[in-house]
Amino acid sequence: MTERRLSDKRPACSGYPLSAALLLRHSLGLESKAAAVEAAVSSAIERGVLTSDLAAGGAAPVSTEAAGSAVVAALRASAPWR
Repeated sequence: MTERRLSDKRPACSGYPLSAALLLRHSLGLESKAAAVEAAVSSAIERGVLTSDLAAGGAAPVSTEAAGSAVVAALRASAPWR
């Protein structure tokens, strides 16, 4: 088993922002913020910004950093975060 380091910048799970959405919804009661996070993740995926856990069929995966940047850009464009 290969040790994974943060500095490797390997693509990883896209579920982290969705976990944040669960926290916003269920722990903090911030439904609109949770929905915005979920929509941002969906937007990135629909635009083809896929990490290796989601890329399939020859699709070129992006780094976790690039995927995160796409989610943040979508969040900044959404009304609940303005």
